[in-house]
Amino acid sequence: MLQDTFSLNSPAVLPKINASAKKQQWLTANSADIIAPSSIEGSFMNWYLVYSKPKSEQRAKENLEAQQLEVYLPTLTRKKRLKSVTKSVTETLFPGYLFVRFDPEQFSVRTIKNTRGVASVVQFGSCLQQVPEQAIQAIKCKLLDQPQQFVSTAETFNSGDNVEVTEGPFAHLNAIYDIESGEQRCFVLLEMMGNQHRIELAQDHIRKA
Repeated sequence: MLQDTFSLNSPAVLPKINASAKKQQWLTANSADIIAPSSIEGSFMNWYLVYSKPKSEQRAKENLEAQQLEVYLPTLTRKKRLKSVTKSVTETLFPGYLFVRFDPEQFSVRTIKNTRGVASVVQFGSCLQQVPEQAIQAIKCKLLDQPQQFVSTAETFNSGDNVEVTEGPFAHLNAIYDIESGEQRCFVLLEMMGNQHRIELAQDHIRKA
């Protein structure tokens, strides 16, 4: 996952969300980056972290932009396969979060909180959570450097499942799902000429029989 490429060595402060515990872990490379806001022409224009309502990142983005605010919502495009149909799906890189650039002295934080799609502005105590400009640029560079298309499958497989190979030289042959062999790859057992052969395939090249 692209989120995992940001580590303690990154000049950034980014949230990693644990969906089950609903807790935030903050990765801080240099605490000095977030102690004092940077001044731009006498103002305090900075990036701040905004938490959206469930599955409302795009709605929050559109409504914030309608107020002439600069908003950054990092997204990835994935290819998902459901049976024989493959479709492209755009997903947020940090689900539930987006970045908004503004000056709290010039634009009311309460107005942002009251924007449709927004749940809150992330802060610690009375201090808003700033995100350094270099963190935003690092995310943009990573998204440019890495492929935008990721192949995944909507089906999940368990060892022993009967599957059908859909692509490649073994297309239309039935097999038995064995085990994952890495990211988006797996081993299956094929019956050929009276013998069982263990071969490795891309996971999106099989479907449940």
